Amino acid sequence: MNSEGRTWPSMPPDSELTLVVPIHGNLEATLRFLASYEAQTRPSQLLFVDDRSPDDSVQVLRLRGYRVLEPPERLYFNGILDLAIQSCRTRYLGVINNDLVLGRRFVQLALESFERSSSDFLVPLTFEGVGLDPAELERPRPFRIRRLRRQQGWCMLFRTASVRRLPRVPTDLKLWYGDSWLYHHAWAAGQRIGMMMHNPVIHERHATIRADATFKVQGTHPIVEADKVVFDSKYRWVRTRHLGPWRLVPRWIRRRFLPFL
Repeated sequence: MNSEGRTWPSMPPDSELTLVVPIHGNLEATLRFLASYEAQTRPSQLLFVDDRSPDDSVQVLRLRGYRVLEPPERLYFNGILDLAIQSCRTRYLGVINNDLVLGRRFVQLALESFERSSSDFLVPLTFEGVGLDPAELERPRPFRIRRLRRQQGWCMLFRTASVRRLPRVPTDLKLWYGDSWLYHHAWAAGQRIGMMMHNPVIHERHATIRADATFKVQGTHPIVEADKVVFDSKYRWVRTRHLGPWRLVPRWIRRRFLPFL
């Protein structure tokens, strides 16, 4: 491995948005993501951070000309999330899963959403599932940012200065709950978190975890299970939802009529 893959790369001075994509194998999903990224109508910086992929993801991505960072030790998702927050040198930062499909105007609409709002965090409207038609992402939608009331961790966009003010994700949480930690402290700090109703993505939930060899054999992921134990024993006070006055509405009504809460 050369030294270029061990340090955070420099970005062009005119860059506004850096998209960081953690990878641990599942090259097929990464290539689907790349096909949608390469069709973007506005440029951004893309950086893959490898978490000891068991396949040839790193070599394939580098052969295609993409930057891939290989930290000297395995960081898991939360470590990569923290590294991105502390190291990002652009005004905006995105940490996104490799099992996403983006609309062609995803980057453009994300930047416009930051420019036209006071949001500190933004997430996209998400369609969940496998085999969904990407053409649905291109349907025109009116510009609208709805206040986010529950966490959504597979595609998080930040004002870098805002997220860097929050407490760092605990190092004893590896794969899960890093997003819960950030949302909890952002809500507590009064930061604005919005969902871009006009900028959807397609998400194949937990695709990388399901593709993990250990998960295929055991049906569970040992690191996820360990995270659950740590979270339950030390961090139960961390909120994953911020309902505000909607907490007074019965849950079944929220689920039926207000599924975004």
